[in-house]
Amino acid sequence: MSGNGLSSPSEMTDNFISLLNTIRQGDHYLITDDFDSYIAALAMVDEAYLDRDEWIKKSIRTTAKVSSKMIPVRRH
Repeated sequence: MSGNGLSSPSEMTDNFISLLNTIRQGDHYLITDDFDSYIAALAMVDEAYLDRDEWIKKSIRTTAKVSSKMIPVRRH
């Protein structure tokens, strides 16, 4: 720990790895089995968000797809 009481990045990483290993060893319901792919997906989202224009386009398309499935289309 540094003088200000905050952990250094390496200490935080070590603590995180230790915590994650503890959780995985006692994970009888296999909740953490896909944790690594979840973190990878978050990294892809972070990268996609950096391209603001493309992010906005994707957001609009996704919203339109969801709303089109929720709202019945009336056809005459």
